[in-house]
Amino acid sequence: MERDWSNVFAQDRYEIDDKTIDVRVRFQYEEDGQVKEKIQRPQMLLIIDTKSRKALGKVLIAENNYNSRAAKTICRDVFKSTGTPEEFLMECGMWKRAKLLGNNATGKSFLAVENFCTRVGVKLSHATPGRARTKTIEGCFRLIDKLMIGLPGYVGADEMHFKHERVTDTELLTFEEFDAKLDELLDEYNNTPQESDIMCAYDTPNNVWKNCRRKTEAGEVSPVTFIPLQFEHLLTNHCEVAKVGLHGVKFTVAGESYHYYDESLVDFVRGGLGQQVKVWFDPESPDTSVISDMKDMEHFPARRIPKSPAMAKSPDDWARFAEASKPHRQARRQLAERYSIIKLGYVAPVRTMVADIESINRAQRMTETKQEAEKLNRRATAETDAETAANRAKKRTRTKWELYRLKKYSFDRGDELAPDKMPTPPDCPDPDAFGAGDNGRDNSNAVLSGFMQETR
Repeated sequence: MERDWSNVFAQDRYEIDDKTIDVRVRFQYEEDGQVKEKIQRPQMLLIIDTKSRKALGKVLIAENNYNSRAAKTICRDVFKSTGTPEEFLMECGMWKRAKLLGNNATGKSFLAVENFCTRVGVKLSHATPGRARTKTIEGCFRLIDKLMIGLPGYVGADEMHFKHERVTDTELLTFEEFDAKLDELLDEYNNTPQESDIMCAYDTPNNVWKNCRRKTEAGEVSPVTFIPLQFEHLLTNHCEVAKVGLHGVKFTVAGESYHYYDESLVDFVRGGLGQQVKVWFDPESPDTSVISDMKDMEHFPARRIPKSPAMAKSPDDWARFAEASKPHRQARRQLAERYSIIKLGYVAPVRTMVADIESINRAQRMTETKQEAEKLNRRATAETDAETAANRAKKRTRTKWELYRLKKYSFDRGDELAPDKMPTPPDCPDPDAFGAGDNGRDNSNAVLSGFMQETR
């Protein structure tokens, strides 16, 4: 069946899909204090405009698989940069099941399926399974693949049967170099003429993006809706409906578990435990969240409770390991994912979004509560750092008897001292009380000064 594209214009519909890049690249990362390297074909998520076939934004992922969090983030960045389309087309399968991507809410309530597109007035649809021709983006991938031929490490779409010139691993592009090169290739693609029934002309995607616009009755270009700053939480945040338990709210999104708690939850849930609430959080910075009732009338901040290590010996270790691992997780994510918006060129007129007073007040409460949550998180982090530093200082000021017992504990485990080097313990009737004289001062330094020389 042939389709008529004459009544479709630029920014009427966007499409997003994944692509395994046909080029092997070198990805360097740090693990256990060492710089390691792996060679693989990265994943790319690309967003295009259907009518002009223009590449709008992409994310390059140095992993074997992409994830819904990266897809949602690039959708947010493109919507904020270009404005919102009338319709957004996604692949089926995982794209339809993923919570962060919203599913297709047709026939379902918002409470059952969270949908970040419908919040900002964008119709979300999914491609027919097994029908690749329903997606314009597949043809764009083929043209982009041709531009990659000749790059170091190019293997083609079928590297098992069609062999290309091989290069050594040291000659391959790094992940950062290939990301910059891919931006140049996408910009070249946008400026290269192509023949397409959808474009209805032999022209470049940039020209069609600029010239093929929906017009008003007065003959002017129809404006495009941009999300105001005060309503960006509708596009950025993910809303998860969860039940309040004894230890706050817990849920799992995109394979990652989240646990939020605040003392105000006790006062908030007046009718007892088990009530449902909405948890608003940004998947890119989930350390804080805003929890509201189901009618969005009350909002209060909540801090994410970090996971504790399985082998931690004390709550201090839990906090210290959690704070120490956070920068590593953030750095690994920043290294493994590269987001970029392709040069837009033409920007359509902006349509002013009109909102009622209730929505404006709700957005203001959401913003204020989010800022309060960030303050609480910074304060709690500072207190944790101060407590950890105090504990470390306390360990550095142990008495020599405490150090002796620590040495003996290590000897019992066979970790530190050999039997012939184990010092003889001092004569002390009450070891636990050793070190306190009649005047209450620490006398351990004078008594143990002899045998402590042997332990060093």
